[in-house]
Amino acid sequence: MQRLAKQLRLIIDDADANYPLTIDPSFEQQDYLKASNTDGADEFGSSVAISNDTLVVGARVEASSATDVDGDQSDNSVANAGAAYVFFDGSITQDITINAGHAGAWFNTATSGQGQFIDVEPVEQFMFISWFTFGEDITSGQRWLTAQGSFKGSIAEIDVFETTGGSFDHPQPPSTTNVGTMRLDFTDCSNALLTYSLPANGAEGDIAITRVIPGGQALCEELGGGINKVRITTYFSR
Repeated sequence: MQRLAKQLRLIIDDADANYPLTIDPSFEQQDYLKASNTDGADEFGSSVAISNDTLVVGARVEASSATDVDGDQSDNSVANAGAAYVFFDGSITQDITINAGHAGAWFNTATSGQGQFIDVEPVEQFMFISWFTFGEDITSGQRWLTAQGSFKGSIAEIDVFETTGGSFDHPQPPSTTNVGTMRLDFTDCSNALLTYSLPANGAEGDIAITRVIPGGQALCEELGGGINKVRITTYFSR
């Protein structure tokens, strides 16, 4: 097989062939690559370089003003700046970027009946979480915690609040109090580790969470958060 400018040429050695000669090559897609900040006008794939298990793909008209590794991929302020994307072998864990596809219902399979609803605003990189859980013992009732704040890359480190004093379907104003912090670290589009510290309640620990609805990760993967490859992105200005 020979690579031309925009073609692949299949070369056959017919020295011992019997004519008429039938050639039936079979090609099957094994995987595909995409930019972590997909944009149809960036010309992703305009240049490609391969060395062992490392692949570098250029997008010559990507428009970010960032100049360092893993810069602001949402920026589009410098036309035709260009970007390079580095992919490693798929056996390495991916460096996930949180996107709108991470929104949805999450829980720990060992504690069914409690969990989290996650909402993501990707442009401002802001996350809001509703955490439905219970008190320290079985008789202390339900607890409604919320958390909100900024995220970067695969991690959100945000403040946790507890809401109390409300009444069902009643305008009685509740009370909201800061009770601690939370760190949410996504390992892919379907799994995350929630680490919490609630000093007001003397509670700390971590919880492995996954999606309540299997298959909900499709949008996350489409937006570049779930391709099974490490992606280290560096932008450069011309």
